[in-house]
Amino acid sequence: MSNKTRHVGVERRSGVPPRSPLRFALPLLAPFTVGLGAVVWLAIHLLHHHPVIFDLGLTAIIAVAILVMAGIYLRQAQQVAEQQRRLSARLEREQELGNLKTRFVSMISHEIRTPLTTIYAASDLLKLYGAQMSEEERMVEIEAIQSEVRAITGLMDDVLTIDDGPGRAPRLKFEKVNLATVAREVWNRCRVVQQARHSLDLMIAPGAEEAVVETTKFRQILDNLLSNAIKYSPDADIVRLELGREQGNLTIKVIDHGIGIPVEDRQRVFEAFHRGGNVEAISGSGLGLAVVQRAAAQLGGTVELRSEIGKGTEVDVRVAEGPAPREEGVPV
Repeated sequence: MSNKTRHVGVERRSGVPPRSPLRFALPLLAPFTVGLGAVVWLAIHLLHHHPVIFDLGLTAIIAVAILVMAGIYLRQAQQVAEQQRRLSARLEREQELGNLKTRFVSMISHEIRTPLTTIYAASDLLKLYGAQMSEEERMVEIEAIQSEVRAITGLMDDVLTIDDGPGRAPRLKFEKVNLATVAREVWNRCRVVQQARHSLDLMIAPGAEEAVVETTKFRQILDNLLSNAIKYSPDADIVRLELGREQGNLTIKVIDHGIGIPVEDRQRVFEAFHRGGNVEAISGSGLGLAVVQRAAAQLGGTVELRSEIGKGTEVDVRVAEGPAPREEGVPV
């Protein structure tokens, strides 16, 4: 029996088929690795069966392999870059949350401690000397207490307005009101709280004397705008408030002639607790414009701001006028 016949017989008896490059396999772990495995398999196949074609196409095969490897590297580089971007964004977010917490604690410690101090002092006077005080003197102290309580309540309302997450959707109640009456009530409160000498220049467009508004949000918007106008125009005498109606929307414009907002701060004035670089000597929570924007958004409105250092600030608010309130006993 020849060696060739003996070799075939041994393979047949052992049940092992002849070895062939076609049986070559690679662990294919990713789409790009699949492509690389295919290229290697093709190269071995051509080498075994078509050596001439292999020699002629060697450069092309090497080029394809390089492209596949470059694709793998590029994909990995993109994944690493994306992971770094996400990590950087997370770190930046955590840093911003830390700064926000610091500003919040600072605001609370000042904006609540001050009225509490006034409340304690007024109540202490009433406790020690109330019997010797005249009725007018007692009313002065009681009004001081009530004013500070209203200030704290307003601050809490502002915080809740900017924190309108899930489960905190505001309950809107629309009422038909006289805009001049509401505006002057809010103005008088702001002037008392700020202890200001400013005068209000109120202008209401013809036909807009009465409107259907969500009274809580409307007052909140006016309160913050007018308080800011008084606070940041200490050397001015007049704050201008314009109310009107335009294309089914209620328009609110407040103009002051105060210190203005620096250019570098105008992009951040609507961020909660952010305060401009030129207001260090003026107390404030840093919530005013953030609350105005959030309250306006809850009423389907917008806020625009224009300001110039040393000349003042103008804030324009536009909110959708609400539906007419339903009368008692009238079906909807």
